[in-house]
Amino acid sequence: MNIEISERIKNGNKACYANAKLIKSKFLTKNTKMRIYKTTIRPVVTYLSETWTLTATDENNRCIFERQILRKIFGPVNIGKIWRIRNNMEINKLIEGADIVRFTKAQRIKWLGHIQRKGQARPARKLLDWKRMGTRPVGRPRQQWQEDVMEDLKKLKFKNWKEIAVGVSVWLCWGGIRVAGFSLQHGYHSNPTTPKLQHTSNQEQYDQRGNSTE
Repeated sequence: MNIEISERIKNGNKACYANAKLIKSKFLTKNTKMRIYKTTIRPVVTYLSETWTLTATDENNRCIFERQILRKIFGPVNIGKIWRIRNNMEINKLIEGADIVRFTKAQRIKWLGHIQRKGQARPARKLLDWKRMGTRPVGRPRQQWQEDVMEDLKKLKFKNWKEIAVGVSVWLCWGGIRVAGFSLQHGYHSNPTTPKLQHTSNQEQYDQRGNSTE
């Protein structure tokens, strides 16, 4: 997994270099440059990230990659006629806490809900419900994807997630808001509200689609 993440970051650097003229352009606003980053650079790094397990080192490397680009977008800061680069806290404040790691965690929670809505006979659902038999080898156990996502839900005090996941629109909204207190579309929210659950109607809509989407 570390090798794959490293390759993604390398490809992300290539995508950044390909868009360097746009990122450094004085004719584009910062909002436009952020859109370019989120639509052409970040997807290269986060492709298939909803299936990843991330170590602290992986998260740090991804944040370093993102901050390098954001510093180019927002530029230096002038304090007392002295120009300096923006520090990590200033960058985090500008993006309102919605960094690439939190985006990845939101994607994983959305993917968890998608698998939960699948039929019991689907291979992905079988793997989600599968329980390992026997004992693990001696030493620290490997980090499992499901355990990693459940830990995120636990930190967010995410209760009855299986019931919430039944509703497609509710789960997408709820997952985006609750991940580290931010919404993917609207940035940071200090006090996210709980959306109303509509299990029956959303489940019926999902069943009508034939439950055929992988």
